Amino acid sequence: MPRLVVYSLAIMSILIIAGGYVAWTLLKPIETNEVTTPPTPQPTIHPTQMPDSSNIPDENNQVEDYATPTPDPNVLLLQQVEQARNNAEMYMLTEHPEVAVLFTGDEWQQLSSSNIGRYDYFAGGWNATVLYVADDPLAITFRYFSDWQVTWQGTDLNGTVTELYFTSNIPK
Repeated sequence: MPRLVVYSLAIMSILIIAGGYVAWTLLKPIETNEVTTPPTPQPTIHPTQMPDSSNIPDENNQVEDYATPTPDPNVLLLQQVEQARNNAEMYMLTEHPEVAVLFTGDEWQQLSSSNIGRYDYFAGGWNATVLYVADDPLAITFRYFSDWQVTWQGTDLNGTVTELYFTSNIPK
């Protein structure tokens, strides 16, 4: 009988130790070999701070402001062109709701742009062209050709869209 008690205690001790090891292994966090890099601190530039900290005024007694960079004129023009395209699309959908079935909600993809101020886009069967001439309204053309045909031409001047031409074979 005492042997049975000793064997029972030995087996129970082994089970408790093994169960503790398994629980410890499963509950501890998984270690990885990845080294996390702390974020690089970014310097704060104050409006009156110059890169060399000299703060020496120019001949007009002005200290240059390095806190606000000058926006890229090409980026500003592209934003203006895309806004005009979107304005014209909304105008056409409002004034000619029958064409709404042809707009699939696809994102406009820029096909090309040129140094002469022509921007071409494509989305869901539609072609859009925006022409930019300095100090003139942006000229916009939408074309859709398949079984249905739509052509819309207009201008955008500071967000005001004017329709110049519209033709469609879609029944109203």
